[in-house]
Amino acid sequence: MVKNLLMKKISRRCAIFMILTTISYFLSIIYLFAFHDIFGSIVCIFTTFILFHFLFIDIKNIKFSYFLIVLLSLFLLEISCIIVFWWTLNIWIILAVFFYNCSFGALFFLLWIVDFNSISYFTKWWFIFTVGITIMYSVAFIWMFRYFPFTCDWLRGATSKLYEFIEKPFVMSLSKWELEESEDIWDIEKEEKSEKIRNNLYNIVDDLNGIDIVMNDDDNMFSPYVNSFYEIKQNSIQQVLSDQSDYSDFVCNALLERINSIFNSDNFKWSVILLSYLLLYWFIRIAFFIMSGIAFIIFKILYRCRVYKIAQTTKKVDDIY
Repeated sequence: MVKNLLMKKISRRCAIFMILTTISYFLSIIYLFAFHDIFGSIVCIFTTFILFHFLFIDIKNIKFSYFLIVLLSLFLLEISCIIVFWWTLNIWIILAVFFYNCSFGALFFLLWIVDFNSISYFTKWWFIFTVGITIMYSVAFIWMFRYFPFTCDWLRGATSKLYEFIEKPFVMSLSKWELEESEDIWDIEKEEKSEKIRNNLYNIVDDLNGIDIVMNDDDNMFSPYVNSFYEIKQNSIQQVLSDQSDYSDFVCNALLERINSIFNSDNFKWSVILLSYLLLYWFIRIAFFIMSGIAFIIFKILYRCRVYKIAQTTKKVDDIY
């Protein structure tokens, strides 16, 4: 009887996302605080951020107070493991772990919505999570390093490479579909048309930021999601990337120079955290915005595969008069 009750409350989909989210969550802690591997921790945090959106769909009926108890238990477990395995603990470690868990608490609270809309659900509250993660890294760096580990050029380059890495599969798919659509034309005007198609493909590959294409292949199940990706890119991501240019080299280098000059000073730790936050926020903001777009596209694919269903329901909600 207990087994049947648990099976009713925890679906197979929920169990899969819960396991994946938990693994990614703890790996992000291990990579950052045990191995001091920033890249590994960032990848795991990105993965946890995406997976948590899918997990929340199945656990949204849990009371917020219960979820806070879970986060508090995780916080105490992580602090205990740091003491037992690494025999070290200071205020900066405690604050970093605290802000990491607070980020998920805020995300859990903000994801709850009365009227589900996939675009809003996956892209509306990413900036709140970004604030918590940026503070977490700003605090953790004080404990982990003797100077700020990044340069302005590295941060800008990493952001650009992340965007190009995410965009590449869609560009490859686009090129494939363009070639398939050109087969009928190939037989009519072989030499002239083939040359034109090749030139178009070369232009696409050589100038990714100039792509502004509407797909016409309605029979392909993934074409709507590619369209969504480019719509998000043109309307939002491109704007965010252009905003990054306003964050001038002069300002970034000035912040970085000031951070390194007081990084090891005990009297200016809070100033270092604030300056590190100002320096990191723009770049982490862009990265998490891209992760939100990826989560949205994954959801659309799973929805098309009937993993999720959207239905209209009636709910009682509190209102004020």
